[in-house]
Amino acid sequence: GLESSAPVIRIERLGTIADEPVTLLTAYLPTDICPGLVHAPLDGASLYAYLEGECGVRFVRASSRLEVVFADPKQAGLLRVKEGHPLIRLEGTSYTESGRAGEFTSLEYVHERFQFTIESYRDDANQRTLIAAR
Repeated sequence: GLESSAPVIRIERLGTIADEPVTLLTAYLPTDICPGLVHAPLDGASLYAYLEGECGVRFVRASSRLEVVFADPKQAGLLRVKEGHPLIRLEGTSYTESGRAGEFTSLEYVHERFQFTIESYRDDANQRTLIAAR
């Protein structure tokens, strides 16, 4: 939903469990959604908590796609796997309360180090799916 020349903030994070890398996250957010984010101290902190607490931005919905990809040289080095190792990629867009697309994320997970649980709910008012990762 952005102009091709609109400035964005790119955040890259490496997720670890017990000092073992398990996921890579790359997030893109429009700069105007939270200008202070450029200099925010996010090391180990929740991006969403910062956005909500400091900028009043609250994401309430996301649309995501899950696929298998193969580790490129950079991903392999960071995740300590061989190049070409299968990874689970979760890519998606998060939307604010006003309906604005405010974040695009791509996460690559080492499949042996993660488990996904998908729960789907349906009622007359709406349909929703919850994906929880451990």
